[in-house]
Amino acid sequence: MKKTKLLKILFVLVFMPKLVSAVYISQVLYDPSGSEITGEAIEFYNPSSMDVDISGWIIATETSQKDAVIPANSIIKADGYFLVADEGWNATNSSWRNADHEEKITMNNDNSGIALKNANETVIDAVGWGNASGISNNMYEGTPARDVSEGKILLRTKDTGNNADDFIEADPDFSDPNAIRISVNVSDNSSGGEVSSARIELDDVSGEEGTQIKPVSGGKKQVKIVVVAPNGATATFLNQTIELDKVDENTYEGILELDSSLAPGDYTIDINDGQKQIEFEYLALMDLRVQANKVGFTAVPGKESITETSTVIRNTGNVELNIVLGSSDLKSGNSSISSSNLKISADKKNFYELSKGITVKPGEEANLYFSLFVPKGTKTGSYSSIVTLKAEEN
Repeated sequence: MKKTKLLKILFVLVFMPKLVSAVYISQVLYDPSGSEITGEAIEFYNPSSMDVDISGWIIATETSQKDAVIPANSIIKADGYFLVADEGWNATNSSWRNADHEEKITMNNDNSGIALKNANETVIDAVGWGNASGISNNMYEGTPARDVSEGKILLRTKDTGNNADDFIEADPDFSDPNAIRISVNVSDNSSGGEVSSARIELDDVSGEEGTQIKPVSGGKKQVKIVVVAPNGATATFLNQTIELDKVDENTYEGILELDSSLAPGDYTIDINDGQKQIEFEYLALMDLRVQANKVGFTAVPGKESITETSTVIRNTGNVELNIVLGSSDLKSGNSSISSSNLKISADKKNFYELSKGITVKPGEEANLYFSLFVPKGTKTGSYSSIVTLKAEEN
């Protein structure tokens, strides 16, 4: 019987921009006001569009490299949270939601940190607080954050890889992420409630008219609103009310979160029903993610082969993208297969040249299947290539 020649083909799709970590530490309560025994807590967040299995993941502290171990069958849903807290948390903290996992945790109040590791003990994320000289190297990123006051938390506001920039001191909030929060601001407006000033504060904006704000890739941009008014203040944005807390006799502050999918353009924040307005421009964000970026299949000389599984490209920015693909020839030692034999399809039926590209709207995704024709006489072996993606705004 004549033996059929088989070729193993491997494609590696590469997209250069750094993606947000699959799971990161969102807030840490290491110095609770009440009991240190039942009051410490750590919350994780999964910003991706896919569920993540964290079974066997480890929380390392200065006290123990395995201070807590996440049990089997633990899943963080896409865009979901996972709360790990001290033993006794569910019984003693009636104002907060129940922990997803309870285990005795011991976090130091000064010059310390924690690291989240996967089951292979690879560090996924870390946050430290206080003086770096007193913290283990793998328990903080960049520069540690500042120590917070008793009863406060370290709250992540961004993810740059530097704890000092990424975390701020805040009031703890371990309520149900899916709960509906209702707040009412009752004030005496007998004197007219005139607004003296209103501005936004952020490291990369001025707070003046014409301010430009850059979206956060795959996340939310947090903007602090500061209003000076003698008789209370309210703020609204796109029919959303932003809660403003009183920080002194006449000053009120609150946080506006701007999603990365918000369309670019000029926007206005209304203060006290339009008494004052804060204007800003939300900039365009071109951003995408590639899922299943390694594609392998077996091909036969003289025939066309098609991948069984697809590669998913998701537009995580706020503008429509035209994505053009390119590829180098497939190589195996001195042998090669021309990249012109490589085609793509969104439906596994109609295949076309890589350079034709695809259009993906904000928040949407495209499934890509690959086909390859291998000429007769091609030498057997394992061939590989890299498919690059170039995204342009439509």
